[in-house]
Amino acid sequence: MGGYILCHEKRAETPYYIEAAGIKIWTIEELCYFICQYVWLLDGSFVSEGLCDWIDRELKMPKLAKLLYAEYYHGRSLKSFIEIVLNNTGYCSKQEINQLTRLLDSMEHVTEMERLKQKGDYLLKDHKFRRAIGMYNKILTMRRNRELLPDFYGRVWNNKGMAYASLFLFNEAAACMKRAWKETGTKEAQEAYLGALYLAVPEEEFKSRAEFEGLPADAVWAFALDAKKVIPERYYVPPEQMKKEYGRDNV
Repeated sequence: MGGYILCHEKRAETPYYIEAAGIKIWTIEELCYFICQYVWLLDGSFVSEGLCDWIDRELKMPKLAKLLYAEYYHGRSLKSFIEIVLNNTGYCSKQEINQLTRLLDSMEHVTEMERLKQKGDYLLKDHKFRRAIGMYNKILTMRRNRELLPDFYGRVWNNKGMAYASLFLFNEAAACMKRAWKETGTKEAQEAYLGALYLAVPEEEFKSRAEFEGLPADAVWAFALDAKKVIPERYYVPPEQMKKEYGRDNV
């Protein structure tokens, strides 16, 4: 263990904003928890003078801040920066820190696109739908990586569609699900596209529109028979209600 044991109760007057996750933290314990649980969201931007300043000025932990300042100004790695935080707070055991550093080593072999997808998936799960869509858009505007299988891009399109559907933007969701289906050709992707399309168009137009889009007629008719059992009733949600339910960042 390092020089600190985690009994530091100081709560910052001004929180620190972690851009990668879109969250604010107020204590050293919250910082350590985030590192341990979501280390795969972090990149080189986490190693910043701003974080050192926050630990020094807001949390009143000058000894830890001094170590981090030195690490930052020497241009050291994310791994060494994180090790200093965890070794000098007592939040983790030595074994847990070693496991975390091994994970960081393995992350060096993950492509930028895969890291962006991990961030997007985290934001989607956290109901930050607009930010998730932004992450998926970054991937889809990058030059296609031939080392990544079509399934990867299919999952990106699928998850982007899920984010749109969660915002009740069903036309956009259907367009994304169509791309996911084209990428993978799987039955699951086909059913997801049918579901999004069913919510996007008037019920009386669904079958003709689905067949026009190239979906197999037998799959369309089978889906239509069961749709009312598995798809929620259509309804309009006013923007004010969406803001109340999902928060300002998501609409």
